[in-house]
Amino acid sequence: MKYITKRNKAALTIKVKHLTAESRIIRHEEKKWKGLDRQFFSLHRKSNVRNESRATQLALALMIGKPYSAVEKHCRDTRFRDGYIAERVAKMVEKYHSPRLIGKTFRRHHLPYYARAVFRWFEGEEPFPSE
Repeated sequence: MKYITKRNKAALTIKVKHLTAESRIIRHEEKKWKGLDRQFFSLHRKSNVRNESRATQLALALMIGKPYSAVEKHCRDTRFRDGYIAERVAKMVEKYHSPRLIGKTFRRHHLPYYARAVFRWFEGEEPFPSE
């Protein structure tokens, strides 16, 4: 089941493309630097940009209705996924979801609801079960 409008799907797809381009640009710039400056760029690319890209792709997959097992075959670090990545995915789902398609309308900031949906999705269940 889809939980996202075409406009928001396009917005997340654009975000994924920008993060990919950012990573490519940083990798190119790394070659121009040496020492600690090079490590700074490398660390930024490998931690911040990579994790944000992963979270964005997971949020997009959840909202278009793909099962988690089809997106990530094997997750080596489930503690990191269940911590930082799940929080970012939940925030993106909160921001980009379509309340009309989920069947619930909330006031702002109902992040625990979306976090539970993300964890249900990680476990292979329906993220937004009919209530």
